[in-house]
Amino acid sequence: MKDATEAPPAGTPPSPAPERWEQQHQPQQQQQHQQPKINQQLQQQLQQLQHQEQQYQQYHQQQQYQQQYHQQQQQQQQQQRQQQQHQQQQQQQQQQQQQQQDLNMLKQQYNYQLQLKQQQLQNSAGGISSSGAYAAGQSVQQARPSGCGGSTPSGQVQVVRADKRAYSWAPKPLLWEIECTHCECNDVSALPKEQRILRHRREAGGPSVSTMRLGRLFQGDFFRMVLPDESFYSQVSREHFQIWAEEWPPTSSPSNSRAQNLPCSFFLTNFGTVGTDVDGIALDVRGQQAPLHNGSTVSLLRLVATADGFTTKVPFLEFRFSLEGSVLADAEAEHAQLPGAAAVLSAMHPRTASFSSVSSKPGAQARQDGVGSAASSVSVEPPAIFPSDSPPGVLGDAVRGGTSFMGADVEPIFILEVGGTGIQSGVNSEHRCIIHGPSAAACAAAPGCEVPCPSLVLGGDLQPGFWHRLLAAHVIKGFAKQLLKIEVDECRSPDQRRFHVRNLGDLSIRVESSTQEGGSGCSGVLEKAESCPLHHGDIILVTSEQGSSMWMAFRELLASQGSRAHSKPAANGVTGMCSARATGMHNQLPGDSAALQDDFDQDDAGRRADDQALADCLASPE
Repeated sequence: MKDATEAPPAGTPPSPAPERWEQQHQPQQQQQHQQPKINQQLQQQLQQLQHQEQQYQQYHQQQQYQQQYHQQQQQQQQQQRQQQQHQQQQQQQQQQQQQQQDLNMLKQQYNYQLQLKQQQLQNSAGGISSSGAYAAGQSVQQARPSGCGGSTPSGQVQVVRADKRAYSWAPKPLLWEIECTHCECNDVSALPKEQRILRHRREAGGPSVSTMRLGRLFQGDFFRMVLPDESFYSQVSREHFQIWAEEWPPTSSPSNSRAQNLPCSFFLTNFGTVGTDVDGIALDVRGQQAPLHNGSTVSLLRLVATADGFTTKVPFLEFRFSLEGSVLADAEAEHAQLPGAAAVLSAMHPRTASFSSVSSKPGAQARQDGVGSAASSVSVEPPAIFPSDSPPGVLGDAVRGGTSFMGADVEPIFILEVGGTGIQSGVNSEHRCIIHGPSAAACAAAPGCEVPCPSLVLGGDLQPGFWHRLLAAHVIKGFAKQLLKIEVDECRSPDQRRFHVRNLGDLSIRVESSTQEGGSGCSGVLEKAESCPLHHGDIILVTSEQGSSMWMAFRELLASQGSRAHSKPAANGVTGMCSARATGMHNQLPGDSAALQDDFDQDDAGRRADDQALADCLASPE
């Protein structure tokens, strides 16, 4: 055997060592194993680069959009500034034109007065009396006798006509003015007084009094001036409130220094979204109104958040109502010296009144709603402390046979005659009758169709002028603000029309029925919110106190002959007498007004005796 350690034969290459071979091939194997990972990392980096590129593109687009938006905003603002400047230039031009017109008016007025003065001097120098000629717009110059240096032939008359165009330049009469006295965001005391005042004048050929409307829509430049802060300016509504006046008949008091001025009652109606404050009275509902007097304070309200998370209304702009230099006068001051005016004014001064919908005149919406003075639409009327022949607009509309709260255009359905010992002496019988029904125009517009008759609501706050003219002072003090309501139920036809009386006051009222057949009448006491049927000839006893009473006799005018037969006069004394009288009156209205007038015009002493007897009869226990 050969030795193991025997060397290989000659010419055979030596075999590589195993360790060197592994060292040479190991990096290649590692590189082959890491190649997928490297490829994956490269792909991730590529995706990140693509995502960054997308973000950059989006950012670039946003920058371009913002630049375009800012450019558009700048263009719009520039256009708005140009428009505002153009409007300001137009306003300045209009103001300059107005000032030039005013200056020309003053010049013409001055020249006209100067001509009149010169003419008067010439006439007085020539011994000619021209009194009365200038009042007529003409001056008559009569020639002086011969020998006095006259240049005009004797007996000739020269007529010099005044320039009537100068009269058109006369200033318009002032009705009232309001002055801005305080502003939360501006010191208005630094402004000239003329710029702080808004004047309301009477238009040439227009009514004696007109409504003044205030808001951004009507006085935009004024509110821009006193409210430079846009946040405060936006708090003013387009129409924030209205100021209007209701005429009174002029007084005849010789001690009145302003007797030539027209007495009126002044009111403010709120139209603002947040509200208006008048002498501490907050009007926060559209259509609410409050009385105004000389020196009254009017404040515009805005909402302010409190620390506890609630909101409150605070004034931010304040005005003062003034009648200085006005052709109108405060009716309360004008009538204060009349007998009994103090008690009437203290009882009649309403704090606020609201309308179910807005109306520029008191009572207008009430007539549209058909209640004459419904509880949901209160009508404020001036106190009736003047004679009974005052204009109908103050005390209701005078119609044939009585007074209507539905307007003069009324189709009578029923009458309420007021009587009792609480009635003032000397009141005409027509002033004691309330005539009610639907609108005659509505009936004529729908021939053959039944126009429903609205309910009638009576009370001291609803028809104040009527009750103050009718009732005595001690009865007025305890008179209910809302007394009663006459409801009309027209279920089938006018022949089957039914009436109900409902008590609206806190005090009870009593109804004495004249119906005896069938027991369908109501005779008893009605508490608050209670009602009962009402028939032709029934008597409603409203007040029954010691020495004073007031009742209302109900008379249906359009009942058929058959239904009237059921309303027979009661046999219990004065109640039967009143029912019989009502039946006779029913046969006369509305055809024979002369017979109705004769029936109403009774002796006052006899009427009061009957009223006292009726009160005693109704007040007696059953």
